[in-house]
Amino acid sequence: MLNAVEFLGSQLLGFGLGVIASVIASFLYDRWRRRRARQDYGSLEGVWVEANGLLQDRPFSVCEFYFGGDGDLKFRGFSYDNDAREFYEWWSIVLHIDDRQRRMSYIYETRRVGQTTKDEGFGCNFLRLGDDGRWSIFGGYFLDLGEARPRHITMRRFEDVTKFLKMQLDPNLKEDRRLLVGELLQRQEDDSVRAFLS
Repeated sequence: MLNAVEFLGSQLLGFGLGVIASVIASFLYDRWRRRRARQDYGSLEGVWVEANGLLQDRPFSVCEFYFGGDGDLKFRGFSYDNDAREFYEWWSIVLHIDDRQRRMSYIYETRRVGQTTKDEGFGCNFLRLGDDGRWSIFGGYFLDLGEARPRHITMRRFEDVTKFLKMQLDPNLKEDRRLLVGELLQRQEDDSVRAFLS
């Protein structure tokens, strides 16, 4: 028969081993979940062009999906003014993909370039898996907190837009991103460009 000290000691040992096992299991599950997300949604990685019909002062953005050091998918970008200059920047704080609904929801922070005050907002993108096994974004919306009307957007991969416009640009170069936006601004009333970006 165990005395009270031995009983308490065995209970504490059991509790300690349970905590350690729980932490290890949680770590392994989190690693598996992040690896699965990269396998399932890795084709979203890269640079995209976003068009919206509501913001006349910044109708185009260039944004990027990437996996951070923590293994989570993240989203960041810049919107451009009508002179193809970076106007606003934003970055995701939380990003979640609902596998069943094929919907990406995210909370972001944004600020005007050169300023320090930030706003926050919410966005949603609708995903479609193509025959080539790559994800595309066929629509979505975003709105800053305090706004009542969402801004509907369309998104196309940077390389698809440059191919459509017959331009050879590097999506990783800031100047090439600006050149692409400048071309889109010049041709935004062109019916073929409007159809491509709708």
